[in-house]
Amino acid sequence: MDANSSKPEIYQSLYAISHSLQEVIGHLERLRTADVLTASFAEVHRLAVEEIRSEINESATNSLNTTETEDAYTYQQQRLALEQQLRDSPGPPAAPGPEAEGGETNPPLDEA
Repeated sequence: MDANSSKPEIYQSLYAISHSLQEVIGHLERLRTADVLTASFAEVHRLAVEEIRSEINESATNSLNTTETEDAYTYQQQRLALEQQLRDSPGPPAAPGPEAEGGETNPPLDEA
């Protein structure tokens, strides 16, 4: 993945391509319904558009898989290290409950 491209921009581009190709399919159908294109011509070209979309998505997701897997591992390691650090370090004293401040506590509910 190009260092100059951010993941959100890449996913936005994939969405834009998919959305645009869906619009092409819609226009093919509109032209077929208006009898400007034959049904077979429209279907052949609809399938070509779907093929292009699938090939783009396959290629992109294969490339993104490595990056996403690496990112997931990196963030997991960072989270685990922070969790371990938080477990190992003495934390601040626990906040007193309402009874320590003279407040009322809710009585236990009777189970009927």
